[in-house]
Amino acid sequence: MGMMTRRNVKARIPEVEVRAVEAAPAPTKEKESAKVQEKEEPTKEVTKEEVEKMPYFGLKSLAAKYDIDTEGKKAAKLREEIIDKLNL
Repeated sequence: MGMMTRRNVKARIPEVEVRAVEAAPAPTKEKESAKVQEKEEPTKEVTKEEVEKMPYFGLKSLAAKYDIDTEGKKAAKLREEIIDKLNL
């Protein structure tokens, strides 16, 4: 019954004028790639203290970055290898 009372609601509402708004131009891919390169270039040097405080998955990603095999190794062993590899 409620459906019948709301019938033709769109038809009863007066039309409202809709104005078009100009959108900002979309950024180009060249600008985006330049921003990404700027962010990647300054590599952050890690310290021994940071390596000692890192969780397992942080150690694993850091080891992968420096081509250290991570398969089947525990966090303590990864810490030792990263510290040896980076001369910290």
